[in-house]
Amino acid sequence: MAKKIKFQSPKGMHDIVPASQPYWHHVISTFEEIAIFSGYQKINTSLVESIDLFTHTVGETSDIVSKEMFVLETKKENKSKYVLRPELTAPIARAYIQHGLKTMPKPVKLYTYGPLFRYDRPQAGRLRQHHQLDLEQIGTPSSTADAELISLIWQLFNKLDLTNIELHINTIGNLENRKNLMKLLINYFLPFKNQLCADCRQRLKKNPLRILDCKQKTCQKIIEDSPQLIDHVDKESKKHFSELLDYLDELEIPYTLDPKLVRGLDYYTKTVFEFISIDDGYTLGGGGRYDELIGMLGGEKTPAVGAGIGIERIILKLISQGYKPEIRHTAPQIFLIQLGATAKKKCFKLLHELRSKGLRVSCSLNKKSISSQLKLANRQKSDLALIIGQKEAIDNTVILRDMRSGVQDIIDWDNTISEISKRLDI
Repeated sequence: MAKKIKFQSPKGMHDIVPASQPYWHHVISTFEEIAIFSGYQKINTSLVESIDLFTHTVGETSDIVSKEMFVLETKKENKSKYVLRPELTAPIARAYIQHGLKTMPKPVKLYTYGPLFRYDRPQAGRLRQHHQLDLEQIGTPSSTADAELISLIWQLFNKLDLTNIELHINTIGNLENRKNLMKLLINYFLPFKNQLCADCRQRLKKNPLRILDCKQKTCQKIIEDSPQLIDHVDKESKKHFSELLDYLDELEIPYTLDPKLVRGLDYYTKTVFEFISIDDGYTLGGGGRYDELIGMLGGEKTPAVGAGIGIERIILKLISQGYKPEIRHTAPQIFLIQLGATAKKKCFKLLHELRSKGLRVSCSLNKKSISSQLKLANRQKSDLALIIGQKEAIDNTVILRDMRSGVQDIIDWDNTISEISKRLDI
């Protein structure tokens, strides 16, 4: 019976092992290429943030704040609480204010990617430590910004050859609309209070809008006949939404109008959207407009729109579609072979010098016999082998072996790099 491993990664937090790395490289490099080409600049924010950043912006009744945050306890410090960041938009808005990014030409286009932490029941592609790609466009109220951001994500899916994805989209109006909608929804849901799930009964007291985001089947049946949000938003929000749909039509990006879509964060205004995988029903990502967020954090009122896309769920979809990443096995140009203590020292010095010249060099300093090292050089398909034995170390020479032809030459140590350059035609 195999011995049980004593230490393992925490539940819902997975290691990304070498075999998985090509998938990650494929997704991130494709995303980064699109972002940079489209004028987005990279930003990285701290993994740890003040808890108040999220209670103040995401909303105390949101699932993130009420039950999903990893709260950190600090020693010998003030009573401030910190959390592992559960999402990226609020930290980026905080950084935008803190570092005076408002002085940058508008709109300020930012991108990032990295881990997020939510204490939730782990499920396929949604881990307690999961990773997101993120795009933010700050400083323009125009619906063209919403359309551009959606189009970039659609472009990402196309470049990754992902299929069967639906864009669901809605508008939730401004903050004043939200207050009126709250009253409307309370009046609608109150007669069904005892039929709602425990979470939604709490939401009914504090934020009935969140009931529309519930995925419980019992609640979904009640939600079906709830008031249509778009019927109760202001004219400006309707105009913004209509313009956005026109742009999406022009771009030939298909979409589904989803009148119940609200997203789960308090800072959203007007546009909200999600990308759904038709095959399994999973949400690959989503976002929306947050025109009030920067003002809520103490900055100047600044319109903005952003979105996050789950890397793990993209990779799961790639795998389900049969995608096989290209495994890059870059053969070494040179393999260093040594025998004896003095030769090993000289070999180690040469290894550093050759790599500093930009050459791909491999070696196995722990193997003792020359034959075993030559076998490894063959397996790695290196072009050349440099052999330094005790005699060569004393004579200040090197044996240069062409691994394809097997022809060997003895060269002076001082001529090693120039001779290699000739043989490799560099």
